[in-house]
Amino acid sequence: MDTQTQMDVTRQWQEHSLAHTCDIILQLGLSSEEELDIDCATIRDLWDNGKGAEIIEHHALRVADEPSQVDALVEHMSLSISSSSSPPLIPAPFASRLITPNSFYDKHPDLYELATALQCPILYNEDADVIGIGSINAIATSTFSQAIQLYIQSIQNIKPLISSVRLNYETWSVVCQRHFKR
Repeated sequence: MDTQTQMDVTRQWQEHSLAHTCDIILQLGLSSEEELDIDCATIRDLWDNGKGAEIIEHHALRVADEPSQVDALVEHMSLSISSSSSPPLIPAPFASRLITPNSFYDKHPDLYELATALQCPILYNEDADVIGIGSINAIATSTFSQAIQLYIQSIQNIKPLISSVRLNYETWSVVCQRHFKR
């Protein structure tokens, strides 16, 4: 796939995840449409500059009165969104102890690019057959899972088993820092 096509595909997955996350946030009454418009503009600016971004984190950072409130706001939104999905994602606080799958990322740079964009790290893998992903955003894991399925099927003609977990804010921050600041 050429670079422009890959950028377009990545942006489509980003927009899908963002739109669906915003819909759920609004349905759950976690934010107003006006507040989300501000957050979405920030997220898109970051994406346009080649940076990954997660709306739950940016919303919490923007609305928190004090930095100490960010963790609780992220956890509340993350748990609420996950609880609205079926089945809800189970938490995995141990994820920061897992080894970064650098060889998988190197072998599949398109998936690395999308993982970075969605801030949804691959936590473990057995080749391309079994893959585990995690995020503070259950919608991002669902979106990324779909993208992984399609990508792996298109290049290796196998359907991987993908598991998704919910990360707490501290674990997610540590894992994203380690995975996406390479």
